[in-house]
Amino acid sequence: MRITSSIAVASSAMPVGVTTFIAKHLAGGTRFRTGGSTLCSKRGLAFGRRADHLVQQHIRGRRLGQQSPAHTAARRFFAALSAQGVTATTAQVSVVMPSLNLRAVADAVGTDTAGNEVVLELKTTQATLAEHARTYYLNCKNRPTLRCDLPNCLYWRHQLQCGFAMLARKATRGLVVVVCTDGAKTYPVEPAACEKARFVGAVEAPADIYAPTLKWPAAADGTLTKALARRGYSRILGHNPTIVQGRHGNAVVLLIRKPKTYARSRASKGHRALARALTTTRPSTAGLLVWLSAAGTWRTETVVPRTPPVL
Repeated sequence: MRITSSIAVASSAMPVGVTTFIAKHLAGGTRFRTGGSTLCSKRGLAFGRRADHLVQQHIRGRRLGQQSPAHTAARRFFAALSAQGVTATTAQVSVVMPSLNLRAVADAVGTDTAGNEVVLELKTTQATLAEHARTYYLNCKNRPTLRCDLPNCLYWRHQLQCGFAMLARKATRGLVVVVCTDGAKTYPVEPAACEKARFVGAVEAPADIYAPTLKWPAAADGTLTKALARRGYSRILGHNPTIVQGRHGNAVVLLIRKPKTYARSRASKGHRALARALTTTRPSTAGLLVWLSAAGTWRTETVVPRTPPVL
């Protein structure tokens, strides 16, 4: 089997996603645990993605005609905005602040009755309004305070997410909308969440990483995709870098050679550094090394574990 090699080098200007920054830097990478929260589940995350997609489509002109829990959640989001005098005008707005080396995608941007821009953050939960009110301000038991001197609770994590987008766009108003199973609650973004000092400290990717990787081999697509499917990754989202999607979430795949001297080689350290750099800007994404063994079978190793997303 002939595989063409290439050299992958991470860019020193690669910005960090703000959700990853909150989870890995401000919270120190600790698992978010309150002891009483039921807000984090695979089912809840899947439901949230569906509702978020419907919100995006409606902002772009598609009607919310069907009847389903996700459609109901989307309607509650827009009803909550209407009650605040806000109209969503643009979905999925990318923002970046090179001075902080941070980036984000705001769920939506809209305007209020006075014509002011409003940055919008949508959050969905499988909890009722009463359950949400009980858990939203509970501090994490593993790390009660963030490094930016704010409580480590869902309320302030959401405030910081929306606050960063406001800071990047110089917007004066932001709203976090939490949609529950029996209604929705809006939270204006507090000034403390928009202070630039709260976001200092994002780690830049190393400027020079020696990490020789291999181009995706067309002749091995069948066996390679089957090997990834056995690990739970059933869909290839794209290449350069290769991103795969599965039941556990997404992963960056680095295709490498692994000779007998690999463990002590410079490339071994470089591949791990490159995987960390590529996953830093992609929230809730793992880093995966894939190589062809001497026996001719594809082997995999997770070198960057998946960080739970900010809900």
